[in-house]
Amino acid sequence: MNCGIIKNRMKKYPFEKKETYEHHFAIEVLRKWIEKEPHLIGIHYPVNTIIEHEFSLKGRLAFIPDLTVFIENDIFRLYEIVYSHPIDGFKLFKIQQYQYFNNEYFDVVEVDATWIMKQTKIPYKLKTLTTYQDIRK
Repeated sequence: MNCGIIKNRMKKYPFEKKETYEHHFAIEVLRKWIEKEPHLIGIHYPVNTIIEHEFSLKGRLAFIPDLTVFIENDIFRLYEIVYSHPIDGFKLFKIQQYQYFNNEYFDVVEVDATWIMKQTKIPYKLKTLTTYQDIRK
């Protein structure tokens, strides 16, 4: 039994989901930071966040970002927490398709899980690895 991996095998997902505890808790920490201090992401009013929100295209699961930030009912930004490997090209393609077919405009941001877990308090600024701005282009 590997205690360092959280396994979640569900029939509705076409993949086996594995994530480390560090990755899992980094997502939780980032969500709490953003909800408590939205200025961290350049917003000065309350936001809603959903961990692992499912996005579908034509009735099929397209992708699941680690954290989705909404302003009112509109998607503001997607966050991918990077621990062992960055977001892959196929997932970016699926996000791009979703944006195109739904006429949505939002950024995708990668944040290092290790950096999040090393913080002792909410940082003044979020240190990002990569930001894909409006990737429909």
